[in-house]
Amino acid sequence: MRILRISFDTNADGLEFASSTDVVNHFGQNFGNLAFVYASSVIFPGSHKMLESERRKGSIRRDDYDAMLFPAANNLGSHTDLGWLADLMEEIPVPTLIVGLGVQAPLGGGEIVLPEGSLRFIELIKRRKLPIGVRGPMTQAFLRSYGVENAVVTGCPSNFLNPTPDLGRQLQPKYADLKNFLGPVALNLEYFSLAAEDNRRIVAWGRERGGVTIFQSDENVVSLLRGDSENIPEGFANYARDYFLGDASEEEFRFWLGKNCRLFIHAPSWIDYLRTVSFSTGTRFHGNMLAMQAGTPALVLYHDQRTLEMSQTMGVPSMPWDSFSREDMTRIATSIEFDGEAFDATRSMLAGRLRDLAEEVGFNVSDRVAKIARR
Repeated sequence: MRILRISFDTNADGLEFASSTDVVNHFGQNFGNLAFVYASSVIFPGSHKMLESERRKGSIRRDDYDAMLFPAANNLGSHTDLGWLADLMEEIPVPTLIVGLGVQAPLGGGEIVLPEGSLRFIELIKRRKLPIGVRGPMTQAFLRSYGVENAVVTGCPSNFLNPTPDLGRQLQPKYADLKNFLGPVALNLEYFSLAAEDNRRIVAWGRERGGVTIFQSDENVVSLLRGDSENIPEGFANYARDYFLGDASEEEFRFWLGKNCRLFIHAPSWIDYLRTVSFSTGTRFHGNMLAMQAGTPALVLYHDQRTLEMSQTMGVPSMPWDSFSREDMTRIATSIEFDGEAFDATRSMLAGRLRDLAEEVGFNVSDRVAKIARR
C-alpha cells in the first residue's frame, strides 16, 4: 500500500548536524511527537511517503497514493485550525486513517471554541462517515456533541510499540521491586508554563537519584543543551538556570546540562535508553509511555485534561503533578499499586479496536498489533 503519511520523517539521519531551530521545527516543536509518529510508521505496514517531503518534490497527485495516514495529537481546540487537513482530504480523496486524535482542555473542562477550519474538518468526517481513532472518552464525547458518531476510543498508537502481549505482567513485579531499590530516574517535564518551585523540587529529586531530565520542547532549551549558544537570547541561560535549579552557579548549571539532561531525535534510541533507568515520571505523557514500552515503570503527572484522559484510557499510573512535587516523591514512586493483568486487558481491547478501525478504512496492521489484540 502506498501511504501518504501526514507527519514528519522519523529518519533522523543528518539532524545531528542541523541547527537547533531546524531540529525543533522538524519534530513539530515537540519531541514527544516522535512516540506516536514512530509507532504509526511501524504498526501500519506499507510504503510511507511523508507529506512535507512529497510537497518539496512538487505537486501531490491523487494517483500516487492508495491511502492517507494522519497520526494525530491534541489537534482539537482553539489552538489549532484543521482547515488544512480538510483541504488535503478533499484534494486527495483516498481512504484516510486518523488515529490518536485528542482534545486540548484544562483540568475540569471549560469551553472549547473550534476554528472555522476545524469545524469544516468535522463536517467532512460526518459527510464521509469516516471512522476515526481518538485518545479517550472525553474526546469521543466532544466529537459526539458535534454530531460525530463514528469516533472510536483507541488510545495512542505508542501504546503498541512493544510487541509483548503481557507487557503489564512483566511490569508489575518491577513496580513492586521499586520498594526494594529505586535507582536512576528519567524526568519528562513541562517547563516555563508550570510553577518553577515545583519543577525545581522534582529536578532536585531526580539529581539525588542520579537521574536525567529528558528535554522535549522549547528551541532555547534545546539550543542550550546542544551548545548552539549563538541562537540563545541574552539572559535566557540565567532564566533557565534559576527555573530548573534555583540558587546554582553557572558552572553547576552547565555541568547539570551535560550530565543530567538528554534529548532524543531517534525513537528506538530513546526507548533503549529508558531501559537503563528504574523509573520514569513527569508531566510529559509520551516520555512516560515510551518508558513503559521499554519495560520501565512510569507515573504520569497529569496537569491538563489531555494527559489525564490518555492515562485513564490506557491504564497508565497517574496523579496530579503538583501533588507529586509537594509530597515525598520517593515514597510515592515506591508505593504505586500496578495491576499488570488489568493493564494487559485494556491494552488488548484497545489494540483490537485499532485493528478493526484500520481494517474498516482499508489498512492492514502489523503482527505486533494483532498479537496484542490476541487474534
